[in-house]
Amino acid sequence: MLAEAGEARFREHRPRVAVIVALGVERACVGRMGPGVALVQSGPGEARAADAASAALAAGAQALVSFGLAGGVAADVRPGRLLLPREVVTQDARRFTVEPRWHQRLAAALASTGADDRPLLAAADVIAGTDEKRRAATLGAAAVDLESGAIAAEAARAGVPFAVIRAVADGPGDELPVDVSAWVGADGETRLVRVLAAAARPRNWGPLLTLARRYRAARRSLEAAARRVAREDFLFA
Repeated sequence: MLAEAGEARFREHRPRVAVIVALGVERACVGRMGPGVALVQSGPGEARAADAASAALAAGAQALVSFGLAGGVAADVRPGRLLLPREVVTQDARRFTVEPRWHQRLAAALASTGADDRPLLAAADVIAGTDEKRRAATLGAAAVDLESGAIAAEAARAGVPFAVIRAVADGPGDELPVDVSAWVGADGETRLVRVLAAAARPRNWGPLLTLARRYRAARRSLEAAARRVAREDFLFA
């Protein structure tokens, strides 16, 4: 499992920060990081993210970062928007606050992006439909993802700081294909056969083209953010 590979790297190099991504496409947005940072790919979902975060902490990480894509739910959030939430909110009303000094430094480093600092909603499952997204927005969240809540909870249990850097892929008005969760394996890698099967259905052509454009915008935002915060020094200064 990729989390196990990340744990082995921790034991060898003892980095201070674990940057946890769920998906291979998110991992690809991260270039060269400083020696104090380890990049761990957990696979999708809160359970896998929690396992990866727990393993990183057990191996010596002193801080966690949730990095990757999110789905926009607030009406004014558009694909490509960078998210630096001040807190993560769960569907059972728990709230986890990003370490304030970290947030301040991240916001300063990424000031030119106009990052959104409203809460991020942690969901148990993919929120695919526009009605579901509108309901999620009533909780005050700008966007939603599956992993940040679990990472934040592990950080809280261990008493270490955490931060979140996300970019909006699908917007509040975008309907995701019903089988989109099946396009990614447990390891976080794209299941090409499933994607090609979806692409073979004419009714999916429009949504797939839209999602491809949305993903390109989100990827550009994540790549730019990763370049600007490639060193861990700003977290511990």
